[in-house]
Amino acid sequence: MNYVFHTTVLKVEERNRVRRAWKEGDEVKTDMENLGWYILLDGSREGLFVGFEKPGFMVGQKVTVTIA
Repeated sequence: MNYVFHTTVLKVEERNRVRRAWKEGDEVKTDMENLGWYILLDGSREGLFVGFEKPGFMVGQKVTVTIA
């Protein structure tokens, strides 16, 4: 069974997180981890991981999602 729906891209973002942080003198240093690219679709509450290379999606773009 397949589920198909049409929606709009609300956000395209590259996500990172702090792996560790430390202080050297007055300066705070961080070691960042790249989590990849995510898109947020209209009607959804979670970002969908779409890989480590910038996707071709643009905010406002109409897309078709198929879940098989």
